[in-house]
Amino acid sequence: MCGLFLLRSFWSCGIVEQSIFRRFSQEEKETTLEDEKKNQLARRGLLLGAGALGATLLFPKKASAEYRCVPGYYGPQCVAQVPMDSIAANYSQQFQSQWCWAATISMLFRYYGYEVSQERIVEQAYGSLVNMPATDLTMTRAMNRRWISDDGEEFTSRVVRLMDLSSGIIAIDNTYIVNSLAQDRPLVMGARGHAVLLTEIEYIGGGYQPNITGGGVLDPWPDIGGPRSLRNDELYPAFRGGSLYYLAAIEVN
Repeated sequence: MCGLFLLRSFWSCGIVEQSIFRRFSQEEKETTLEDEKKNQLARRGLLLGAGALGATLLFPKKASAEYRCVPGYYGPQCVAQVPMDSIAANYSQQFQSQWCWAATISMLFRYYGYEVSQERIVEQAYGSLVNMPATDLTMTRAMNRRWISDDGEEFTSRVVRLMDLSSGIIAIDNTYIVNSLAQDRPLVMGARGHAVLLTEIEYIGGGYQPNITGGGVLDPWPDIGGPRSLRNDELYPAFRGGSLYYLAAIEVN
């Protein structure tokens, strides 16, 4: 499948301000027996496992966002989702086998109203149209710069929060993810050496922070053809035995 790789360790990495940088304490890493029992139904995943915030929205939900909860035995069972009709209209398959990163960035820009082709993203990164995966610096530079759209409009893209396990950055948590999606802000995600656009999170609320149980993405891989559910290993970061290693929140203006 399409590849993202690090300069050193062959995964995905990036550059971001570390204003909320934090590492896991031993207390946070350990799960008590009581917590383990409570989380059995939600065992599919805790997306990041860090968290100093509650499960409530940090800022008001946008009218178009889908954010709903129903009562559950272990707490409110909730979904935060970018509306599928608005995000699916911006879907595009990757045009080359290694262009998942370019396709994902192109979809994200198109979602915010700026058309930038995969070809231009690749050419800006490498100087020519080559079928290559993205290094950490290459991908983040593409999302951290000024662009002129294919229609001639100037805009700026900026990485504002990041989980980058390769460099020990965990500057994003489950609550931030929930709030981003509830505000119609999809995130760029890297797992299994493949880039996708995170559009939906399912979780159990009411605890220390949201406990992620599922989600959905737009996958540019041609055999997928668009929306799909997150696989179990994609819900867990690598240090918890999963394949999730990269998650970036982007502002476009």
